[in-house]
Amino acid sequence: MSYEYYYWFKYSKYIDSFIVSTEQQRIDLMNVLSDYKYDIPKIKVIPVGSIEHLCITNDRKPNSIITASRLVNEKRIDLIIRAVIEAHNSNGQITLDVYGKGDKDVEDGLRKIVKENNAESYIRFMGHQSLENVYQNYDLYISMSMFETFGLTLLEAVASGCALIGLDVPYGNTTFIKENYNGYLIDYSYNQSVETEIKLVESVAEKILKILNNKDMLNEFSNNSYELANNFLIYKIAEKWKEILY
Repeated sequence: MSYEYYYWFKYSKYIDSFIVSTEQQRIDLMNVLSDYKYDIPKIKVIPVGSIEHLCITNDRKPNSIITASRLVNEKRIDLIIRAVIEAHNSNGQITLDVYGKGDKDVEDGLRKIVKENNAESYIRFMGHQSLENVYQNYDLYISMSMFETFGLTLLEAVASGCALIGLDVPYGNTTFIKENYNGYLIDYSYNQSVETEIKLVESVAEKILKILNNKDMLNEFSNNSYELANNFLIYKIAEKWKEILY
């Protein structure tokens, strides 16, 4: 725990309310304050992100996958690419578009994986773009990020009706991906070995095929993502702020 947090927690008895972005953060904050024997003030959950409307469409590219993030090591885009390559061996219609820019060495490494596996025809690097009307063109969104404090791209994906796959890690993935409701959470250990990482890639590939090869499931997951996203409409977030401010 960094000193900046510790300072405020130390004087929590003088604080009227803490605001956090997710329910799990609220629980974790209560546990931390309790462990340190500090006072526990009111803790409100108000998401740090919101959406103006749902992006509803019936015109998605079949078997299409999107991921969007900074291209840095902790986002583990390499795991997504390897899983898509494996899934593509069973379903040759699967495609992946990678949106975002970042560390040049990381991007070069990702491109090398694609090239070595002759996957240039179905895995594309799209660079940095406005994604406002992009997610809705895809069936499935995948995040292999090892940590998300909230996950705005995840929110945008559910608001566009994408099914989702992600690692079972705090906080964004567990907020926006509900197991067997609108996608799948993949077990993850921060001490992955080479062997367990291979199994992780296999597990992601299996879930990709399970979703994309079952159109009824895909439609159900899409509808459920829209349902989940309803909770993050901007007028609902505004109401939460009114409750605490007035």
